[in-house]
Amino acid sequence: MKRDWDVLLIGGSAGTGKTTLARQLSHHFEIPYMEVDDIRLVMQNTLKKEDNPDLFALLTKDKAYFDTTPHEKIAEELVRIGTAVWPGLKTVIDNHLKFNNLPVILEGDGIIPDSVATGKHDRMKAIFLFDQKGGIYERELQREKEGHIRAWEVSGRDEKNLEAWRTRYASVSSLFGKTLKHQARRHGYVVFDSSTIETLYDRVVSAIK
Repeated sequence: MKRDWDVLLIGGSAGTGKTTLARQLSHHFEIPYMEVDDIRLVMQNTLKKEDNPDLFALLTKDKAYFDTTPHEKIAEELVRIGTAVWPGLKTVIDNHLKFNNLPVILEGDGIIPDSVATGKHDRMKAIFLFDQKGGIYERELQREKEGHIRAWEVSGRDEKNLEAWRTRYASVSSLFGKTLKHQARRHGYVVFDSSTIETLYDRVVSAIK
């Protein structure tokens, strides 16, 4: 299927529909997709903290940190983590663009627009998702019912007060998403409103052909 890219990056905060969209686009274009979280996990399990401290920014925090730290600060930590993942992500991108000539879709909240802008390529396209209506809480609740727990929040998860935990998570994700949206627009990347999830796929396909 004709397209003007070989690598498609799908960024956005948690709960905006990135994985679902990547799966749909993978089927549509008949090319594989990969979660950037996998790259982060490999890096966290093979690198030492002293080699890349930002990569481990939230893994060492205890519950008290999440209870007392402003949500804006936690969102900033997520930007740090994503920025720290960029060298690994860039290696994968370069492999697909310069060496094996195989197209791929990469999705994850670790895709930071400021980092992506440093590695622009005419066969790479980046898009970002942002929920304008704040539906992240409901989506994360559904993910939780399906058994998906976000790695960076495990240490801060309070089983006795899940409502507060979910509310905080949605708040942090929204703040993080706003940062990604502002960065993306500054660099000229398209930002799609994912609050109307039912039409997201069609809107994206029409825009990236």
